[in-house]
Amino acid sequence: MEVDPAVADQAAKNLAVCGRSPLLVVGDGALGHAAGAPYDRVHATCGVQRVPWAWVEQTRPGGVIVTPWSPGWAYGHLLRLTVGRDRAVGRLVGSAGYMMMRAQRHPVPGRLGTRPEHRTTPIDPRDVAWDDYGADVAIAALVPGVVSATTSEGDDTMEVRVWDGDGSWATTGYRQGRRGFAVASHGTRRLWDEVTDAYLTWVEWGRPARDRYGVTVTAEGQQIWLDTPDRVIGPLSPT
Repeated sequence: MEVDPAVADQAAKNLAVCGRSPLLVVGDGALGHAAGAPYDRVHATCGVQRVPWAWVEQTRPGGVIVTPWSPGWAYGHLLRLTVGRDRAVGRLVGSAGYMMMRAQRHPVPGRLGTRPEHRTTPIDPRDVAWDDYGADVAIAALVPGVVSATTSEGDDTMEVRVWDGDGSWATTGYRQGRRGFAVASHGTRRLWDEVTDAYLTWVEWGRPARDRYGVTVTAEGQQIWLDTPDRVIGPLSPT
């Protein structure tokens, strides 16, 4: 299934060269393809923040959904869900950084020159941004709506930018030879404080690895959990 007719047309030509002729559907993948349901497997090749409920509805009980899951903070993860009676439940099983589904692309950061507040932070941004995939999941769950981008120049310089869809943003980083870690921020949320609080919460949990996290998807939305589905750490977000 492909939303762009030109891409779908090229895919059909490439498949024909390989001697393959699967059913190709041009349409919005978030809606699935009800005419062919129920499916044994749903395999997405674009990133999603929220697993569309249509995928769950169109998969038979016991069927499997595999998708790149990219909540916004740091790199994306590979999510494997199994469909039950009224929900899909599964764990994060690896890394997956894919182009986002068009309807779920992350917000573009606002202008960073809008009268920022300047302060310092005692926490090394390299620890927060690069520690562990488990920390990334915890931050994504505990700081709803946060998006990040990290750039670096070897071991000498790095910068972390964080923002949300409502105009709040913050930047911080590391530069060799400079004392302390400066933070510039703007908006109604102190995003870097929220991110570092989430990171320290993860540390206090005992630094759980990524494979201890999972996601539950229902008709009402999705939740992020740690170890078992009844230990929810992320708020319900609409599917």
